[in-house]
Amino acid sequence: MESTGQRDENPFTMRFMKRLHLALSMLPALAIPAYLNLQTDHAKDEKEIRMGVESMALGWNSGSGAKFAAPFADHADYVVVNGMWIRGKAEIDKGHQMLFDGMYKGTTNGGTVKRIRFIRPDVAIVHVEWSLKFNGMDNKAMNTQTWAKNNGKWVIEAFQNTPVAVRGGG
Repeated sequence: MESTGQRDENPFTMRFMKRLHLALSMLPALAIPAYLNLQTDHAKDEKEIRMGVESMALGWNSGSGAKFAAPFADHADYVVVNGMWIRGKAEIDKGHQMLFDGMYKGTTNGGTVKRIRFIRPDVAIVHVEWSLKFNGMDNKAMNTQTWAKNNGKWVIEAFQNTPVAVRGGG
């Protein structure tokens, strides 16, 4: 069949083309609310994660291992500043309570969230800088936390703590 350059006036083709045009013109209108919804979800998720970091600081400052460990998943992994690997929320609670009753009794610790990066909608990598007031000194640490949303609740699955080295002047 040779092309004559004329439009196909077939009623079926005309109806199909009109519907296709209408559907394609609606795509941006459908995509924008979905995009905005993703932004809203992250803002809410970031707020929940920040509240979890704050609850750890409040737990530390009140000397409560249970409150400190509250944001951790039951099976969380925690690597402390000396490289020791603690497994499970109960052990994180117990270990911190020993510290709060001993060498860190009366200390204060404050965390500043430096970055939250969502690697999936339900998983975030969080970097937190901590400032521990201990023996009259301000000790800094940076940690990497892996947060996951489990059953609608954000929890820490993994936590790596690293002291920030003080560099000499000169």
